[in-house]
Amino acid sequence: MSRHLLLLAIVAFALVAAPLVASAQPIPPVPGVPSAAKGRALAERWCKSCHLVEPNQATAPSDMPPPFAALAEGLPGREAEYQGFLQAPHSPMIEISLSRENIADIMAYLRSLAPAKGK
Repeated sequence: MSRHLLLLAIVAFALVAAPLVASAQPIPPVPGVPSAAKGRALAERWCKSCHLVEPNQATAPSDMPPPFAALAEGLPGREAEYQGFLQAPHSPMIEISLSRENIADIMAYLRSLAPAKGK
């Protein structure tokens, strides 16, 4: 009988502890799956010098290009247009070469900034 109680205690502990352990560790990116976190890092690296890329970013050196929040609002129905723009940037954008994965990550970041539907 005590053996069953011990087994039950171990299972109960595992069920309680597993989510706590999992939440303490960042989830690694999955190859081939767009990552908003990676997209944000790319935007901070390549786009922040002209665009407001973060909601809490105070200013950008240039006021000409739209902020990422505005781009996110216009995203529905225009994803292909945005992806094409990122594949072949043109003036006044700087010449950068983004991979398909980079573009997918930036698009995932833009989607993460879009206002929640129904609000």
